[in-house]
Amino acid sequence: MTRYLGKDIYGSIAFSLSLLASFNSLSDLGFSSAHVKKISEGRDSGDCLSTFTTIRVLLDGMMVTITLVAIFIWSSYLGHPLTSGTWSLLMLFLLYYCMYNLATIITTHYSATMEQAKGQIVTLFDPIIRVPLIIFICLGGGGAINIAYAYVASALLIMVVAWLFIYRDRVQWKRRPSSDLILSSRLH
Repeated sequence: MTRYLGKDIYGSIAFSLSLLASFNSLSDLGFSSAHVKKISEGRDSGDCLSTFTTIRVLLDGMMVTITLVAIFIWSSYLGHPLTSGTWSLLMLFLLYYCMYNLATIITTHYSATMEQAKGQIVTLFDPIIRVPLIIFICLGGGGAINIAYAYVASALLIMVVAWLFIYRDRVQWKRRPSSDLILSSRLH
């Protein structure tokens, strides 16, 4: 990437990804492990998946809010203004992480239900799509925004594939997640 795009473009991509990866740790907080534990205890798969999805969507929303507030404080009050290109990169990679996190709900569920192959197929779609897109963009002289769009496109694809897999399995979603499952997930 540095050969075809240059060090500055690669640096802005690496900066954006690493900054947002730091905040992305807030989107799980150990609930993936709690989901695997509850499934292994024999709890209802649909109830566990509904609860886990609700928690992860709320945590993703919290992660996005904290990230945007931190970027706003960093750029407005700490005297580090962002260029429009950096702002666009951060927003595109934030979208990438959100979509990727939604896909990991399903891959975690497949790990919990001992259906590893389905989870790995979903995970495999990311590099199969993203790497050729990035190579094509680099050889074509694209920029950092084009690379970010490649990341978003791959995350969108794996998210769609993951949710199609779970839809095909006809999991019985619960309308309101069990409160005792949420409380016990927090305690363990």
